[in-house]
Amino acid sequence: MGMASVLHKRGFEEGIERGIERGIERGIAQGRVEGERRAILRVLERRGLSITASLRARLESCADLAELERLHDRAFEVSAADDLFAG
Repeated sequence: MGMASVLHKRGFEEGIERGIERGIERGIAQGRVEGERRAILRVLERRGLSITASLRARLESCADLAELERLHDRAFEVSAADDLFAG
């Protein structure tokens, strides 16, 4: 195997490894986002607040972890679930 082939193979393997690492990182981030969504809904449900389909859809469309963490904190304070995004 020539030097060019060895370098090509090494570059290919490194590319595969980077792709796997990015995929894992992306999966972890998506898992954290999904976990925050579930936690928000659970808090609202345990507090006995009515969760509308539009609220559920709005939560599902939010992929910003920092925003979801803020909403999670608010879920303990709002008097109605629909007020979650008001502040």
